[in-house]
Amino acid sequence: PPLFSSRRRHSRYRSGSRGLGDVYKRQLLNKAERLYDEEDYERAYFIYARDLVPLGYKYAQYMVGYMHLVGAGVDRDLESALAWYRLAAELDTPEFVAVYEQLRDQLNDDQLARSEELYRDLRQQYSHVALAFEQLETDVRALSDQTGTRLPGSSSSLIVVDPTSQKQQSGDQYYEEREARFVRNLADLEKRLGLSDLSRNPRAVNMSEIKVAVDAYLERLD
Repeated sequence: PPLFSSRRRHSRYRSGSRGLGDVYKRQLLNKAERLYDEEDYERAYFIYARDLVPLGYKYAQYMVGYMHLVGAGVDRDLESALAWYRLAAELDTPEFVAVYEQLRDQLNDDQLARSEELYRDLRQQYSHVALAFEQLETDVRALSDQTGTRLPGSSSSLIVVDPTSQKQQSGDQYYEEREARFVRNLADLEKRLGLSDLSRNPRAVNMSEIKVAVDAYLERLD
């Protein structure tokens, strides 16, 4: 098949999606792949689009585009397919860039204009920067609530249950993971937004400054 409609050649990028070390998330991806292979396209599309795309998985974003391209589990829509391919390609993964560029070259000016509007909406919701900032806000809230309010080790007996995956963690592990993610996302946003000297203290970091930079970045089209 032509490059822009081939799913098989992109399957090796599944494990490259951010966060797939999480057992629950990997199970979701495996379920979506199994449903797709069984031609249960509507259920597969639902998992890709509703469960995996909001987690920032570029392979899932590619698959949503591919399913729009071929009309599997969703109406065939080339403009939507291109918008999703563009989102999947934003981190410059070579083959995602290749499918985006090849499909783009098949569309006329009107189709490209409509696809760009669709992409603007997707970029606001599911781009790498938008999702990193969303995680940052979540972690700042969680860490600010606990920092300086508990004695060392006082949360070791606390059990935290993730409402989505039902994963159980000790309080200490929960906060350690969020602090690590906070630092990782902060460094990533600094690099992508051209910011510098942001505090690594979740209670002191200037979230308003970051929000202004994020909004400006998302208004631009790459």
